[in-house]
Amino acid sequence: MNRTNLFERLQDYNSKFVDFNGWEMPISFASTLKEHNAVRNDSGFFDVSHMGRLYIDYEQIDKLNILICGDILGAKPSSALYTMILDHNSGILDDVIIWKFDKHMILICNASNTDKISSWFTTNDLKYKNLSNTTSLIAIQGPKVIKNYKIILICQTILNVILSTHHISNLKLL
Repeated sequence: MNRTNLFERLQDYNSKFVDFNGWEMPISFASTLKEHNAVRNDSGFFDVSHMGRLYIDYEQIDKLNILICGDILGAKPSSALYTMILDHNSGILDDVIIWKFDKHMILICNASNTDKISSWFTTNDLKYKNLSNTTSLIAIQGPKVIKNYKIILICQTILNVILSTHHISNLKLL
């Protein structure tokens, strides 16, 4: 069974794990109801590292645009496009999210379709790098995500100043 890079860390939180299409994934921690309410009223995060992550250089954008039903060419940098990867008969191979940056794109596909999408790209001479095994992906959701994220950034900035001022090393942020 596959495990994400965060598996061991998530075990520390009394996670309940299940087989999710060949991946050992956490489905609950304290209680499903508490987690649901936290995300609906505050914020929460989910390890979605089982999903495929393909790095695509910007030079491949025209080829990618032909293989999807959306318009990645018209998307602004630092934005995401929800779209479908299509076969040559306009059949849907997978629904994906494409994050467009200034010089590259990151395509997020369903875990069960990563090999199929990779093969389709290779067949169509679209060059990509599969980052699925070397990176993690966390979904952050909830109405207070921005507020909480700003607090985390402020704390991290303060901690970085303290660490650099006092020359502290080998400290792990948890």
